[in-house]
This record gives sequence, structure tokens and C-alpha cells, in this order.
Amino acid sequence: MKKIKIEILILILIFLLTNTLAVLAANEYKIYSNTEQIYFEINSPESINKIEDIIIDIYFNKDQEKYQNKDIYIKTSDLINKKGVIIPAKLLNITLINNISLLINNISFWQGESNKALIKNNEEKVAFNLKLSNYISYYPPGEYRGNIIIGDSIYNIPIYLKLNAFAEVDIDKTRVHFTLDKPAEFSSNKEEIEIQVKTNLESWEVKLEFLKGMIHEDGDFNFPLENILYSKNNKNKVKKMINQNKRANNLISPQYISFNSFENNIRKNSSIANSKRGNYNLKLTLWADIRENWNCVKAGEYNGEIYLTFIENN
Repeated sequence: MKKIKIEILILILIFLLTNTLAVLAANEYKIYSNTEQIYFEINSPESINKIEDIIIDIYFNKDQEKYQNKDIYIKTSDLINKKGVIIPAKLLNITLINNISLLINNISFWQGESNKALIKNNEEKVAFNLKLSNYISYYPPGEYRGNIIIGDSIYNIPIYLKLNAFAEVDIDKTRVHFTLDKPAEFSSNKEEIEIQVKTNLESWEVKLEFLKGMIHEDGDFNFPLENILYSKNNKNKVKKMINQNKRANNLISPQYISFNSFENNIRKNSSIANSKRGNYNLKLTLWADIRENWNCVKAGEYNGEIYLTFIENN
């Protein structure tokens, strides 16, 4: 019981000390800005809207000389939504517009991008901008809130972020070509196909379909689509394996490709890289597999066109 009382007393002292410091700071200077809140809306990594430069005015009280060497910081807080998902402050960068030269540990340098900036020598008017990292786009959709904190927590500018759900799918090649000559039983598309997916959705897959199938050069025969497979392996490696009469267990139907088939290219932020959201890439080779039913196909040239559909799995 005695230990609990001591802990409560310590908490009360900390609270009183914090409030006292805030009051003292408020008596030292006043801060005003040209905006009451900052609003961002994101529909994709490329659509992060820019905001106007933020200007803050600092007014010192009568005893201004006493605080001539006081450091004043501008920093961002984490952003958080109603579900408790946190976007860390380090993904929000403050850029000082007037390139204030800093002197820290006797080393002078120009202020770069960070979620915390130092105003030195009591600048009375400061302009800065707030930029969001593209990584924020891949956090779960929703509304997030946070603050820009100026000075000793005596002035805050609310930050509102609306993050909309998005999915972008791109393919570098849509034309597929096969050459089947008896007694050949296995043939690949001539070029590797690359598919890219950008999304902040958790559960999804991509459906690959043929616009009109694989049409024979004479125009009257359609190659059976169930005999088209794909591999993520190097084309020559798979070809060598087939030539050695080994079973190609890694070849599967390309009709549905889940997020597990893709490689997530985001590595800098672990909370994104370990999720199912992000910037994904898949390089694949399509194969015409007629090893077991050669009598159902026709030798010659085949051409087709493919398209992709993004499917969200609820």
C-alpha cells in the first residue's frame, strides 16, 4: 500500500511539473499560424495532395532578451485511426522553406527533411511545409488524426488524413505467342510477362484471362486454355528440366494469382512489408502444356491477348 501511495504521489508531481512548464512557456511567447488545420486525402501513392506552405509567427513577451537563445521545435505526432492503427511520425516530413541554418553540437548544416525541425535564434516568422511519405498510402483505409506540435506543446495544428481504398494493376505485355510443332509437347511464350499491383487492401488476387483465347494462325482453331500454365522460374531453367524428362511441379494454372504469388517490393517499413498491402511484382512465363493430350491440338502458330482483373476477397 505504501508503494502504491508513493507511485501516485510521483505521478501527481510529474503532472504538476508538466503543467507548470507549459504555463511558463506560454508566458514566454505566443504562436500563431495561417492555418487552423491540415487536411490530406490519398487515393493512391501518386495522389497525395500538396498543402500550402504553413507560416507561423512567434511573439515574445516583454522579457524577450531572456529567451534569446531558446530553442523552439516543430514536430509531428503519430497519426492514428479509430481502430488504433498507427502511422508513425517518421513518415511525416517537415521541410523548412527559408533554409534556416542550424548549429547543433558546434556543427552547422542546412535543415533537411525530418518529422522534427529546430528554429534557432528566435526567428519570429517561419515558413515550412509538411510532406507525407508514399509508404503511408499502403496503410489500411480509414481516417487518421494527429498534430503538428510547435514550441513547448503550447500550440498544435490538427492533421486530418483520409486514406481511401485503392488497387492499381498493370501489365507490361498483353500479347501471347506460342509455336507448336510435332512432336513438340511443351512450348513457352516468347517473352516474360511482368505484372505490378499497388494496393492497401489486405486480401486479394488477380485473375488472368484471355480476351478471345489462343487462336491458331488459320483462325479456326482455339488452343484449350486448361493446357496453359505459368511459372515464376527462369524460362531456360524450366525448359532444361522438361528436356530432362523431369516433372514440372511448379507449373500451375494462371487463372487466379494470389498475393502469395507476388513479391512485395516494400522493405523500408516492416509494418507494411509484413502485411498483404504494398507494391507487388510478379514476373511469369506462360507455357503451352500438351504433354498428355497432343491429339487435342493442332501444330502451328498461336496468338492471344490477355487482360487482368483485380479481385478483393472479403
